[in-house]
Amino acid sequence: GDSVRQSGTIRLENCHVEGGSGGGMKVRRMMNVSGSMSFSSCNATKDGGAFTADSVFVGGGAKLSFDKCRAKAGGALKLDMGFEQQGGDVSFRNCSTWGVGTQLMKLMSENARHGRGGGAIWIRNGNLTQTAGGLRFDGCR
Repeated sequence: GDSVRQSGTIRLENCHVEGGSGGGMKVRRMMNVSGSMSFSSCNATKDGGAFTADSVFVGGGAKLSFDKCRAKAGGALKLDMGFEQQGGDVSFRNCSTWGVGTQLMKLMSENARHGRGGGAIWIRNGNLTQTAGGLRFDGCR
């Protein structure tokens, strides 16, 4: 869809997209998370093993988790415009790119333009901004 506002509970497991991006979900604009959302063993042959979006906003008591997600770039997330966290809890566990480097997060660079890097997150244009909440990376490469 264009934009997603999530406030309930969503769980995506073992999702896969062959020849594309966003293994579990593809959002054209903004993903606004205020509930519980988890992605486990989701992968994409291109970008964003769990999902792709322009941007993500996480607030309040939100819980957003990624476990064992993989992609060519942005093992869990591929974002075009940024990630903003003003609360909640976000965790990345054992997310990775297809055999490339050891970076957890990739902001735009020569390597990212060619689809390499960002074991957890690849942000093409923009920033990761955290003003509150918890953000954890464990075992990502």
